[in-house]
Amino acid sequence: MQESMWDTKKNYSFVRSKEEMDFFRGKENAASWMYDCEGIFAAWTTNPATVRSVLPPPLEYVSPVVRAYIINVFDPTFSSRYHEAGLVLTAMYNGRPGEYNLGTLLKGADNGVLMGREIADLPRKNAECISLARIGDSAHGSVTRDDVRLIEIECDLCGTGGYNNPKMAEEIFGARKPGEVLDSRQYSFRFDCVMEEGHGAVVSGVKLNDSHVQTRIKTFRSASVHVTLRSTANDPWAEMKVIEMIGAGWSRVDIGLLGSELIPLGEDNTAVPYLLNRYDSPAFGKPNRSFCC
Repeated sequence: MQESMWDTKKNYSFVRSKEEMDFFRGKENAASWMYDCEGIFAAWTTNPATVRSVLPPPLEYVSPVVRAYIINVFDPTFSSRYHEAGLVLTAMYNGRPGEYNLGTLLKGADNGVLMGREIADLPRKNAECISLARIGDSAHGSVTRDDVRLIEIECDLCGTGGYNNPKMAEEIFGARKPGEVLDSRQYSFRFDCVMEEGHGAVVSGVKLNDSHVQTRIKTFRSASVHVTLRSTANDPWAEMKVIEMIGAGWSRVDIGLLGSELIPLGEDNTAVPYLLNRYDSPAFGKPNRSFCC
């Protein structure tokens, strides 16, 4: 039987081939792209004191705005396709604003979770269900984990300017016009964790990951929005409670991570308690008993 063009590239081994390593370390893999992400992007305000309380040092407070998204990632370069949802704040480091992800949940591809955690240092976890639908001028999405629906978003896609708070929404979504290319920063944290005999987990070597993110806007339709939040001990999303809805949009975008700089924070480990929500409650002596199909 004639071999296909892919047969010569197969490497069914626990050791990666030279060709695979050349790609992994080469210019072709210099950026990680999530092509054709489509879904809901929403924003609201919460208590400023709450935002300050969850920002790990040395990140500084910028605003009480919380953003959430629920998207289908149709064509990522580092994984098969998946669904993703997240909670995002804006923070400042050395005078430069950037996004800080409080929590990110994925459904459909383990590699998306692992690459995000181990390379981009994002607090990614697996969700049980991420639902997203658009029917005419209505859109809704939800995320379920541990049998709790952590977020529900309902949108009325009412055209240009159709926001809950048009003035604030224009500041957040105004640049998201088809054809626009938006460059931004993303802040995350890397650390070492070792289970030392007789001592439990020892965390050290905290570094700030300062990443360059590019977003290419393909489509955007503004919307009014309603958001419902719930919490568990593993995913306290309702801590970012809604004070005022700002607005939302249904959008299709390409999102690229173009490069990162790791900034050592020396012996300062004060950020550690802020970073461990990427682990669930059994790591902190609280058992989970969740049986979901």
